[in-house]
Amino acid sequence: MSEMILSHNEVKQLMCWCSSSSVLNGETTYAPITGTISSDATLNRRKSLIPTNGFVYGAIARVDSEPLGGDTWVLTLLKNGSPTAITITLTTGSYIDIEDSANKVEFAKGDELAWRIVPTGTPAGLYIQASLIIYIEEAF
Repeated sequence: MSEMILSHNEVKQLMCWCSSSSVLNGETTYAPITGTISSDATLNRRKSLIPTNGFVYGAIARVDSEPLGGDTWVLTLLKNGSPTAITITLTTGSYIDIEDSANKVEFAKGDELAWRIVPTGTPAGLYIQASLIIYIEEAF
């Protein structure tokens, strides 16, 4: 992942989410951008409120076991309920430390971010980890 140049008033943060229970196969679920919590079929229960302006640049994800038979898990960062360009696809042979380091998403104070997790096919329920690099304006 290439390093971004920060201005004097930006702070780099790492936000990590780890599923606390197996992500269900066959249904779209949502997860917050930070913490250890199960994903949920209802987006409103998993959005993270952003307290300041900034941007996301760099995401990485993994699952604890390989999806088989062409099945996939697709993680997409949502901003205010809409998909952004940050997407990670976990599939057979490509399921550990898969990155999206090409896309940048800006956000403003009051925006809400969340992960959308969509299975293709019927992959087994898996534990998923996802991390974002977030650059925020210094608020203090």
